[in-house]
Amino acid sequence: MKLAVIAGLLLGSLGGVSAEAADKFVNIETNAGVQDTQVGAVVTDAHVGIEGANQYGTSWFAQAGPQFVMNDGSGDGSVNLSGKVGGAVPLGGSVDLYGELSFATGEDDVAYGAKLGTKIKF
Repeated sequence: MKLAVIAGLLLGSLGGVSAEAADKFVNIETNAGVQDTQVGAVVTDAHVGIEGANQYGTSWFAQAGPQFVMNDGSGDGSVNLSGKVGGAVPLGGSVDLYGELSFATGEDDVAYGAKLGTKIKF
């Protein structure tokens, strides 16, 4: 129940945005870390999301879904809930500012992340 509430809050945080007007998507992403020759945890997010943009070039997205964690060769794994919200704002010309907030549940706590950057188009 707690996971469903978090996903609902994430997708509902776009107050005033009509889901019918937004584009829907599926995003499956796998991340793995390697140190020397040892593979760490492999994490796969299987998200469903919505995204949109306005006439000024500002874009946004929200996505959430299960996160499959496979630990380093031990055979242990878990299924958590993860999600992201973010967007981009044009700064002028060919430069955009973008950001993202994310979360992932775990056995004992919730991890949060933030990303901020610029994109320069050629």
